[in-house]
Amino acid sequence: MPAPYQSSPSRLLAGDFNATLDHADFRGLLDKGYTDAATATGNGLTATWPTSQVGGPWVAIDHVVFGAAWRPRDFEVLPSIGSDHLPIIAVLEPAP
Repeated sequence: MPAPYQSSPSRLLAGDFNATLDHADFRGLLDKGYTDAATATGNGLTATWPTSQVGGPWVAIDHVVFGAAWRPRDFEVLPSIGSDHLPIIAVLEPAP
């Protein structure tokens, strides 16, 4: 992976990764020392996309990942606000 994706304890990355936990590139990011907030809070399989397709498949492709300087307190997927992705909120705090 390019240098910007090397682990940094204080780094936070958030957005539409277009990747689930079974994507090799996303797993590579996690292997570099990042933690997925949804997975760390027990919400790793909570779907974020799409909002309009009846019957699925729904997948978790929007993520907040963080370095070792952070600890997750909460992660939540919110109801649709008009996008084809559901909004997410991750609450992080400095790690002890």
